[in-house]
Amino acid sequence: MINEICIKSCTPYDDLGANISNCKKVNFIYGANGSGKTTISEYLRTYGINSDRYKFCHIKWESNNKTPIYVYNRQFRQNNFKNEVGIPGVFTLGEDSIEDIEAIKKLKEDLRKKEEKYNKTKESIEKKNYEKEELEKNFKEDAWKQILKRNENDFSNAFEGFRGNKNKFIKELQRRIKNPNGELNERKNLIERSSVLFKRKPVSVENLYEIPDNLIKNVKKISEDSIWNQVIFGSDDVEISKLIKKLDNSSWVHKGMEYIEENSSVCPFCQQNTIDEIFRKKLNDFFNNEYIEKLDYMKLKKKELINKVDSILDGLRNNLEMTESCNIAELNMNTYNALIGKIEVQIESVKNKIEKKIKAPENKISFSELVESFNEINNLLFSFNAKIEKNNNLVNEYNKEYEKLVDDVWCYCIYDSENLIKRYEKNMDSINKALMGMKKNLMNKFDKIEEIKKELSEKSNNLTSVQPAVDQINKTLTAYGFTNFKLEPYSEVKGEQLNRYRIIRNDGTEANHTLSEGESTFITFLYFMQLTKGSTNKEFVNEKKIIILDDPISSLDSNILYLVSAMIKELVIEIKEGNSDVEQLFIFTHNVYFHKEASFINGRTTEDKDVNFWILRKNNGISKIQSYEMVNPISSTYELLWKELREDENISAVSMQNTMRRIIENYFKIIGKKQDDYIISKFKTKEEKIVCESLLYWINDGSHTIFDDLHIDMHSVDISDIFKRIFRDVFDKTGHIEHYNMMMGIS
Repeated sequence: MINEICIKSCTPYDDLGANISNCKKVNFIYGANGSGKTTISEYLRTYGINSDRYKFCHIKWESNNKTPIYVYNRQFRQNNFKNEVGIPGVFTLGEDSIEDIEAIKKLKEDLRKKEEKYNKTKESIEKKNYEKEELEKNFKEDAWKQILKRNENDFSNAFEGFRGNKNKFIKELQRRIKNPNGELNERKNLIERSSVLFKRKPVSVENLYEIPDNLIKNVKKISEDSIWNQVIFGSDDVEISKLIKKLDNSSWVHKGMEYIEENSSVCPFCQQNTIDEIFRKKLNDFFNNEYIEKLDYMKLKKKELINKVDSILDGLRNNLEMTESCNIAELNMNTYNALIGKIEVQIESVKNKIEKKIKAPENKISFSELVESFNEINNLLFSFNAKIEKNNNLVNEYNKEYEKLVDDVWCYCIYDSENLIKRYEKNMDSINKALMGMKKNLMNKFDKIEEIKKELSEKSNNLTSVQPAVDQINKTLTAYGFTNFKLEPYSEVKGEQLNRYRIIRNDGTEANHTLSEGESTFITFLYFMQLTKGSTNKEFVNEKKIIILDDPISSLDSNILYLVSAMIKELVIEIKEGNSDVEQLFIFTHNVYFHKEASFINGRTTEDKDVNFWILRKNNGISKIQSYEMVNPISSTYELLWKELREDENISAVSMQNTMRRIIENYFKIIGKKQDDYIISKFKTKEEKIVCESLLYWINDGSHTIFDDLHIDMHSVDISDIFKRIFRDVFDKTGHIEHYNMMMGIS
């Protein structure tokens, strides 16, 4: 069955369209001409065909069971009764073998029950699938919040590629639940590893400069040289040595020698002529080669020491530039800078000490503090370089370590949400087991249905022919006065089974192109109604079908309308009771009277769970549909006449009079059973009697057919008020004023 018809983006429907939803077994759609009924029926007729006009329209099926759709509309009449090669024959079951017919009926009933059970099982599967979808949906939301959202700040990289897509996240989660790769770690451990691996991608970094051992040893060797602890003095063998030692001014004297000019006897200190060759010789003998060599040695060691310490300081200062771009771990810069400053101060102090020693070699000095500072700063660098080494090892194993951390994070998150996951798995397992059982049950039911269909097809095959349908059509034509033409079966291939119809006159000539519109409409409808009981293909005689009737009474007179209504009502009853191969019916009409007749089933006007109603309305060229569900929105003709009289303030005199006479006819001649003379006799004045007679004469004039309204020329003054008064008095004077007041809404 069809659950919903959505039709849009095709004239007269806009892009929002119209939805015929919650369709029942029987569906009545009322709409004026041009409101879009045929657009819907044409869409249904061409359903399944790739049509650009209806590319935005669609049908929602119950349980996804698509049923063949048969549509009766103008196009059906055109396709089947304007065809030069005849009309396709309708194969139906004959009535020759009562036993076989009964057997087929029994099989059909059995098939109907089996299909009902099959559809119920299918519905149960759909409900269970919905339950499964809801479980998956809720789990997705819960897992998204509990696993990803709760942990993404600490472990964002572990969820890379999944943070913006819940479906991808759930797929990955389910994959890891089935195939866990990680190891369970404490959250603290994972966060520490994440700070290294996730916060940034590590890069290889050079070790910071450490003071080489050999340099420290060389500095230590220089600082421990015995020269610094020696009292360096001139030769004792020289006469002036005693005086110099006594005065302890050897460095002063040695410095003064630098200022004695060659070939000059002037003393650089007292500026007297006291320097002679003998004194020169005594000075030179005092400051002999050994003295000079020791001074030169100290100068050399000083230079060596300064060069080595400068080299060390350059390396230590260069470390400062390297640490600015190195984020592996923080070097204690305060301590480091303080130590560099300390070394710089110490080397300046050592330089001063050595300078003084060279100037006064008789003094002793020591400077072991440099080595201590070197060792202290090296210890700081050893610690930092260990972190660099660890980083560089991590770089070499980065991808491996990164993947391991991602696996470990997922492992932790899954363990942390174990209750949520186990509850979901338990419920999902229960649903899947239920679905497995139901699907197996469904397949068994399907197999049994196919067996019945096969048996039904075999039994029906011997009984099907096109003759029963043509006999029924011709019988109905004759009964309603259509005696000058009939249907005749024939075969396309001589000698083979009859499979087509043609319309012939009594003299045997073909009448297909000479039928009136009313005759053509009626015979087409009779043909279509036979089609609801069979098929143009004998293989599908018993198949289920959906029937669409689009204005079936067009061009028919009132007598035939009653027959068409009766046939449709009979079909409706069969559908509701499950005694027809038609499982669903849609009736489109613009005729209020036909709507009333066709929808008034078994004398019932109450709501019916198998019947729904809609009204199509067109406004500013756009059609919309309104559902009334089980409430019939179309009142009876009699009720509509009163409504027109009651609510239309702009009704013309002609329409008003016509409406009044139709009300009087319905109420007094059909309901009240009152004669004209009786009604006229209730009026006293001649004028009143004339007005009353005019209403009744219209009735007797035959102007009361279903489709015709009587129109007269009104050359006199507007007498609407007079007619309104006389119309009321007809009810008042005959004792039916209460009915008048009720219908006019007067309290």
